[in-house]
Amino acid sequence: MKNKLVADGFHRFMRGKKDALSESIEKKYAAELAQADPQQKLQIRERMVEEYLRRGKIEGHKPSPGTLW
Repeated sequence: MKNKLVADGFHRFMRGKKDALSESIEKKYAAELAQADPQQKLQIRERMVEEYLRRGKIEGHKPSPGTLW
């Protein structure tokens, strides 16, 4: 019987989560990027980074023990 453990499984999972997050953000801004000039592309990329960081904080949030009471 196999134990179903994967080498480096937690890191693979976290890397997959980050990849899925960045892919969804790229899809959201793809149409805007296609129509933008170079200056606007820089601004859109900055918004993408900000959204990535914001959504990463939200998804990684763990409540403190005090808030669980």
